[in-house]
Amino acid sequence: MLKALGYSNEELLKTFYPVETITIKGNAFARGVSEVLVGNKSVQNIIAPDTKEVIVREAMKITKGAIKKMESSG
Repeated sequence: MLKALGYSNEELLKTFYPVETITIKGNAFARGVSEVLVGNKSVQNIIAPDTKEVIVREAMKITKGAIKKMESSG
């Protein structure tokens, strides 16, 4: 119905789903820290690079507080 009103596929996806940025470097890709990660389980320990503090343990859910810590630690 929304397509009949003139919405494109891209507009519909941006309206109903969160958008995140993925950076490609050579053969690897990097996912930025975003609210999209909240509620997902971490596949490995997430460690702050400067303090070596474990922000999220492996197999634990990522919270909004953990997102803030990741952003502040870089």
